[in-house]
Amino acid sequence: MAIRYSVVKRKNLGKDKVSYPQKYYAQGLNVAQIPFETVCEEAAEASAMTTADMKAAVDRLNLIVSRYLKMGYSVKIGELGCIRMAIGSTGSATEEAFSVSLIKVPKVVFRPGPMLTQVKKSVSFVRVKSGETAQSEPEPEPENPDVV
Repeated sequence: MAIRYSVVKRKNLGKDKVSYPQKYYAQGLNVAQIPFETVCEEAAEASAMTTADMKAAVDRLNLIVSRYLKMGYSVKIGELGCIRMAIGSTGSATEEAFSVSLIKVPKVVFRPGPMLTQVKKSVSFVRVKSGETAQSEPEPEPENPDVV
């Protein structure tokens, strides 16, 4: 299975914007969003847990990760990856002039683990022609969850 993309014309923000005010760029197309219930059902089938157990575990994981992020920790989620908060601020002329009000809203940063990093390296791409939709390809067959 490949990631589908279309080519779209956009304003050029690069150094050559005077010569080429517009350029063509790839725009990724999602086939569809896999519902949380589907993920839980597939994970439950491959384990001793029920779908309800899986949903409860992921829901609890969300609460635990949120709590640790608020405390300033980065949180490793097994082979999935690591989640942390990142902050930035507006600058001040002097250290004394700096105040907490200059700190921007934090961002949640996800760093993928080895398996997801490998998926990024091995993905292929298929161009979708004008008028086609991402859904025009047949639905994928469920794969072995232990194989990427």
